[in-house]
Amino acid sequence: MPDFSWISDWCYRPSMVAKLLSRGDVVTDEFLREVLVRIDPPLLDDRQTKYVMAVLERKRGRPPRRGIHSRRWLARLIRDIQRTEIDQSYLIALSNRIASGKGITDYECKVKCYRQRIKQKRDSFIQTLFRDMRELLAAKPERVIHPIFGEMEVPSGLAPREQAAELTARCLRDKLDMDPPSLSRIIRIGSSSAAMRY
Repeated sequence: MPDFSWISDWCYRPSMVAKLLSRGDVVTDEFLREVLVRIDPPLLDDRQTKYVMAVLERKRGRPPRRGIHSRRWLARLIRDIQRTEIDQSYLIALSNRIASGKGITDYECKVKCYRQRIKQKRDSFIQTLFRDMRELLAAKPERVIHPIFGEMEVPSGLAPREQAAELTARCLRDKLDMDPPSLSRIIRIGSSSAAMRY
């Protein structure tokens, strides 16, 4: 059976932090922890390592503070470490995480990315539908016939952009059973000249 254990050692190395940040990715608590346990000889003494691990693992209760003056003190200590085999970007990321007390887990990162992806898809769909409605309303009809959503009555007493937004919201709400954003938000999304990714 082939041995793939080297892959995790290759992925979890200090120099990967710079690559992740250059791609716009987030350095999670799990990543910082996995790199820390693979550094040999250890980066910190036992007490400091236990404290850092407790912070990164988000254990309940206070981390063991024996021998630790403060978070900022430990963060400065980590930032000032001079070891040529350890990439400075890792030390800075770990130091910032300890000093701020705020990190992000893999799960939180995935949920955030998922929500952004869903929002991008929704916005792309709204933009396309809004533009369809604007084209259909160009002739100022009393009713419009959309090729997918069928015939709809045009709301009266509104400006053309607001009519298109109202029809878009109606399609989302009635035909697709989605909660539409506000009309002003639909107009902003639909009028955006930024190219969507889909």
